[in-house]
Amino acid sequence: MISDRLENFETEHANTICLNLVIQERKWFLLFGYRPESIDKKLFFDELNKSLSKAAKDYEHLIVAGDFNIEMNAQHNTDRHNYLSELWGSFDLKNIIKGTTCNMCEQGSSIDVILTNKPRSFFNTSIIETGLSDHNCMISTFLRCHFEKLPPKNVVYRKTTDLNKDAFINDIKNIPMSELHRFENPFTGYETLFKCIVDRHCPIKTKKVRGNDKPFMSKELSNAIKDRSRIINKYNKFKFKSKSKNKVLCESADFCNIKPKKPFLKKL
Repeated sequence: MISDRLENFETEHANTICLNLVIQERKWFLLFGYRPESIDKKLFFDELNKSLSKAAKDYEHLIVAGDFNIEMNAQHNTDRHNYLSELWGSFDLKNIIKGTTCNMCEQGSSIDVILTNKPRSFFNTSIIETGLSDHNCMISTFLRCHFEKLPPKNVVYRKTTDLNKDAFINDIKNIPMSELHRFENPFTGYETLFKCIVDRHCPIKTKKVRGNDKPFMSKELSNAIKDRSRIINKYNKFKFKSKSKNKVLCESADFCNIKPKKPFLKKL
């Protein structure tokens, strides 16, 4: 994922930030905007149209998000509705925020938007009450992405679990030095005999690991993650009516939260 700021696409009066987002060789144009009450609606939408017109020449995927301080569900034949319909119609945009985002009035209003010309590329769009904003709500959504699974890697290592140190040291001591004259280079001869002993006591093995394998992912940690996932899936599937059974499952899941150890960092 690559992201760059596009200052030449940003508006002069409205508060906007424009970004170039590249995901899997697909370019997205992101425009985040905020219109305070001090900025005229017509000026704001004129500048948005100008910025999006420039972006549409180079980008097929558009996202416009922010707080426009304009009711998205404005009635027809009003200035507010005309500004919105012109913007949406010119760039084939759809608002994927369906609920109310502002609770300042009794019936609520929708002034925060996420507009896009690719609405099917998003899912799990939600409105979250945080209690931090003056309007109490935060909007969020997820972009659909498909990442190819990395192929497994072959790791070559020496098996040392069955190593008998005393026998290994004894074989090293008994290397027949008198036989080294048979080689053109005595050092090469010693290296060959030494390697034969190492191969006999610590044979070379090959194993396959995940393509995204990490040095700190030990067998203990991997098994704990599997156990936790199994327990959580069991809870989500059955959700026992008995609180005691649910508590046992939750405690079991917490028990599996083992922190990864990174012994390889000690070598640095």
